[in-house]
This record gives sequence, structure tokens and C-alpha cells, in this order.
Amino acid sequence: MFWRYCSRILASVVLVSGLASAAILNGGFESGDLADWSATGDVSASTGYGYVEIAFVSPDTGLYAARLISQGTSSDTIATQMSIDTATLAASNGGITPTDGALLWQSTFANAGDVLQFRWNFVGLDAGAPVDDWSFFGVQFESNPTVLTRLASIEDVRAAESDISGWTTQTISITQTGNYTLYFGVVNATDNIAPSDLWIDGVENGSEVPEPATLALLAPALAAILLRRRGKSHKNA
Repeated sequence: MFWRYCSRILASVVLVSGLASAAILNGGFESGDLADWSATGDVSASTGYGYVEIAFVSPDTGLYAARLISQGTSSDTIATQMSIDTATLAASNGGITPTDGALLWQSTFANAGDVLQFRWNFVGLDAGAPVDDWSFFGVQFESNPTVLTRLASIEDVRAAESDISGWTTQTISITQTGNYTLYFGVVNATDNIAPSDLWIDGVENGSEVPEPATLALLAPALAAILLRRRGKSHKNA
């Protein structure tokens, strides 16, 4: 009887843990392609690339990372995909006009309390202001407009006396349970010459510790086992 109750609790742990996790598929692009992702523009799974007089960019983990080059599709198409207008896209980098670029995205279900994370690396290859190419990520909840966050622009990396940001971890805290779409993008600013690159790797659910709500669900079952065992001990005494 005791082990039957234990098995029920174990099943509850597995069930609740599964519900608490956002299922990002192929987040490291180790399939060698963009399986489970959607994209528009110049996007591919890459083993790395050597930028002349800058650096060789390798995947952050594993053999592959996604490489987005700011060319291949119009900024209007990118904005429409994210349920925003081009002016909102421009506002994510101080109102500078975007021309063309690339976008990568995946939809998933997430619970409030989940934490998503990813690694990114921006390479600015154009001249700089006012040609300030930039990269961004966006989070769309259900069918609402996407909320954009700028990752880096050419001016950002030049301010650090570089053309490359280096791999950086970004986290996203989920506040509402529901369906989400996670976007990654890079766009040319003002012109469509000398495109810049955004690298993405290690997109995953970073929430490894059980949520307090999960522990609360398990507490009554644990208490029931202890009381039952205690009752049996008194009866046999």
C-alpha cells in the first residue's frame, strides 16, 4: 500500500513538472537545420563563420547555432509577422528606419513562473550612425502585439570599441499562462548595404527548480502518507 501511494505521488510530480515547462524544440539547432522553427529572410543553422578582420564566431554550445543576416525580407514583412507596424519596429532603435532583415520564431505554451533563456551574439558590419543596424527579440502573448527588446546595434558594439558583442545570456520571465511566440530578428537601418548578423543558440526553458505551486500540490499527498503510516504504527503497537 505504501509503495502504491509513493507511485501516485511520483506520477503527480512528473505530471506537474511537465505542465510547468515551456517546450522549446531544437533550441540549440543541433538538428543541423531550422526544424521546429519558422523563418523569413536569410536565416540558417551554421557551424560558425569567419568575419574578415573581426573574429571567427562559433556556436556557443554544440555544433550549430542559428545565424540571421539582415537581408532577404522587407521590414514591413517582419513587422507584420509580429503583429506590429514598421513604426513600432523602428521605435525599438530610437526611430531609425529599418529597410530589410531576417526573422526567426517559434511558438510554445508556457506557465506563469517559467523562465525562458537564450544566448545571443551580434556582429555589426555596416558603417554605424546613422546606418545603425540592430538586433532584437520579441515576445508575443496569444494574439497580442509583440513586445520588442533591442539586443544590440552597431553603435552599441562600436561604443565598446568592437564590431561584435560576444555571446550573452538573456532571460525572459513568463508572467501569464498561455501561448507565446518568441521572435529573434536583425535589420538593416536606412540602407540595405553591408548586412549585420545576429547569432542565436541555447534557447530553452531555464526553470529547473519546482515552482512553489508545484510543492503546494504535493504537500497534501505527502501528509496523507505520513498520517496513514502513523495510524498503522499505532494500530500495530
